[in-house]
Amino acid sequence: MLHLNNTENEYTVGSSEWSDGSRSDLVLGPRGPTKQLPPIIIEVEQSVDKDFIKRVNHYCLQAYNKYKCDPLVLIICVDKLSTYVMETKTPSSVTDCHSFPSNPWAKDCLIVSKINLEECNHTPPLDRFVTLGLFFIYHAKMPVEAECRQDHTIKRLYELAHQYIKARQKVERFCRLPISAWSADTMIILVHLHMKSQIYRKRRIQWWRQAAHAVIKSGWSL
Repeated sequence: MLHLNNTENEYTVGSSEWSDGSRSDLVLGPRGPTKQLPPIIIEVEQSVDKDFIKRVNHYCLQAYNKYKCDPLVLIICVDKLSTYVMETKTPSSVTDCHSFPSNPWAKDCLIVSKINLEECNHTPPLDRFVTLGLFFIYHAKMPVEAECRQDHTIKRLYELAHQYIKARQKVERFCRLPISAWSADTMIILVHLHMKSQIYRKRRIQWWRQAAHAVIKSGWSL
């Protein structure tokens, strides 16, 4: 089993865009004297099936070309696992996760889904990866005790989500204004950001970076 502790100093949020233009949700790269550690690829997916696993395989090959080390993959399945994945996954020594066979393209491919979270113990303090899974899979309807909602990581993730939603609503109101209402400064800002989708993409990347730091700040054990 791979142990990742005090990861605030061992990892940094890296570029999620690969050399061929494909993009992962989040990539954490080792830094400084810990460069022997594997890069970490985190994917949040509505449904995990064979096609998605092939895509993850592609990301891992791209990561190996960049870091010269097989990555560790963490997949959060928001909705359902396909029959293929259900039949192929195996138990994992990592808390509330399953493993998907990943030799030789990754050190490990861990999957957390509703199946895992419904069976796990939600007694605080919560495992950081379990916390991230709960947040993405259940959103505001997390089936956890009231005291768990006071978990530091959960509170921080909700704060970041609230900030992101407010920023997006502001951009949407801004872009609905008639052109005649735009000032010179407004036009400069729009040209700089190219288009609304670019604004959203930048906000999503920024949110991912902040969420990653919130989750890894106290360290996890994998």
